[in-house]
Amino acid sequence: MNEVKSTAIASVGADGSDLLVKYNTGRTYRYTGAGTELNDLVASESVGRFVNSRIIGRFPASVES
Repeated sequence: MNEVKSTAIASVGADGSDLLVKYNTGRTYRYTGAGTELNDLVASESVGRFVNSRIIGRFPASVES
């Protein structure tokens, strides 16, 4: 997992084709099929805005922890 600068997100990473997003609440979400978005996510100006606009609602999510 890569730490990121965000008020809502602590770190992000890929697990195969899935994207893992650990929120500052301590919960980690797995976004199925979104692993290809990782490079763009890390390079984005706002990680939270990117997740909200390009990940949530477009990829199935499940809570890891």
